[in-house]
Amino acid sequence: MTTTILRWIKKFFFFAIVLVILYFLWLPFSIPYQWLRLKVSYLLLNLMGFYPKFVPPGHYVWLGEYFSFLPYLALMITTYQKKTVLHVKKILIVLFVLITLETMGRFFSELAVFYPASQFITPIAIFLLATARPAVPFFFWLLEILSERPTAE
Repeated sequence: MTTTILRWIKKFFFFAIVLVILYFLWLPFSIPYQWLRLKVSYLLLNLMGFYPKFVPPGHYVWLGEYFSFLPYLALMITTYQKKTVLHVKKILIVLFVLITLETMGRFFSELAVFYPASQFITPIAIFLLATARPAVPFFFWLLEILSERPTAE
């Protein structure tokens, strides 16, 4: 039992170290990524006929909002270590899903400004940005783990 606990502690610290490294690697890309994501959501608003003034995210924004893909990538690296390369296709799919989810979340949060009385738009934005954004990476990682477990027949 002691070796099991030590193995879990070792995995936890390995995950934490990988995640910190990924966050430091991500910092130079965070502001351009947020700018691009916000710009795409404004372009979607423009396609709907709304033309709000584009206000780029400030430097304070990157402090409170990190890319939710990084914990997923850290989980994959911690789980598969050198075999992570074999899962690149799945990792890229999750990357696309998360970028789409975050862009749509920003779109709905900006759209809520034009429909303040709507009781439908704001909950969608909250769901996408506050619930789905942190849950989706863990969900995909869990699906990956469960899909590889041998089934008892």
